[in-house]
Amino acid sequence: MHRHEYNRRCPVSGLVWVIGLSILAGLGGCASGTHRNNPQVGPREYVFFPPSPDEPRVQFLCHLDGLDEGASAKGGFLEFIAGKKADTRGGISKPYGIAIQGGKILVADSDDASIAVIDVADRSVKGFGLSGKGKLRVPINVRLGPSGRVYVTDTVRSQVVVFDSEGNYVTEYGDGKEFRPADVLVTEEELYVLDNASHDIKVYDLQTRELKRTIGKKGKGFAEFNYPTNMVMDGEGFIYVSDMLNFRVQKIDRNGKAVLVFGKPGRTSGHFARPKGIAVDREGIIYVADAMLSIVQLFDQKGRALMHLGGGGTGDGQLYLPAQVIIDYENIEVFREYIAPNFEVKYLVLVTNQLGPNNVSVFAFGRSRAGATSQPTETGAVQEVRTHRVRRSP
Repeated sequence: MHRHEYNRRCPVSGLVWVIGLSILAGLGGCASGTHRNNPQVGPREYVFFPPSPDEPRVQFLCHLDGLDEGASAKGGFLEFIAGKKADTRGGISKPYGIAIQGGKILVADSDDASIAVIDVADRSVKGFGLSGKGKLRVPINVRLGPSGRVYVTDTVRSQVVVFDSEGNYVTEYGDGKEFRPADVLVTEEELYVLDNASHDIKVYDLQTRELKRTIGKKGKGFAEFNYPTNMVMDGEGFIYVSDMLNFRVQKIDRNGKAVLVFGKPGRTSGHFARPKGIAVDREGIIYVADAMLSIVQLFDQKGRALMHLGGGGTGDGQLYLPAQVIIDYENIEVFREYIAPNFEVKYLVLVTNQLGPNNVSVFAFGRSRAGATSQPTETGAVQEVRTHRVRRSP
């Protein structure tokens, strides 16, 4: 299902893969476009990063906006999904954290104090964390742990709240005073809590809940942080932290030793304005969402900028105050209908937008076999935003 809107696409000049030094300050150069996802209307056009003539590496697939077009503004669906902002957003109110498993996307909605579960194949939305012991207040990030458990950081409860795979409350970590959790990571044995109040990472035994060690402190040195916002762990157990007000990313080992530090304040390639969400693929490519620049930058394992995707706006491939980014290898087929015929996809990239109508923007990382190129468009055209809508299940 699609929505016709008068929108503009602002493609930032693509960073050349591995070498690029393009200026990100060029976000203002906008070009609108017509994007069709209906063979009866005309040829389907695709959006790639970097744009033509560079080799495409990332394709924009669709937006998820969590709204059923037929839903009544007075219905329970909009009360749950849109809350007080139903008149202006028409979707999940303020998404931040995101996780995906088995074709279902979990979105932490900080304004509506819930975890929305989007079933893409079924085009439906359910939610949990709305009542009882598991009632959420301001959920920020959501992560999956062993046995399919869902771990949610709540900055007002000052706890990590745990649910089972069906959204039933299980337990919580923290007494409401010991940390203000921004993000959480879970291994088979340990729970890592990124504490935005004390600017450190607290590591707990997953079973005994005993505090085993603390990583970092407030500062500008190695393994020191200044309002860290997000973290992720790679397959080798290294932790990557978005060190927001130090305008950098730090890679550390599980004991807190800094392995790599990169980034400086600025608007050019490799620089940050408000780094937030962070992800790492199996080959070591690092994704960093920048809320102020409305882009996601890609870096190699030495911290060198490779390219970026996004650009400020609500059109195809654009981002609007991006918060979190995740990588998924398991659910490519769920989005197969949006993938260009000649584009070989390795994995999905999902980005949450805190503002605008597009709650989640879905991209695919891969390589073109032949013929999959960006489609230049003319200024002022009517744009059909590729949007995948969902409805509330009965």
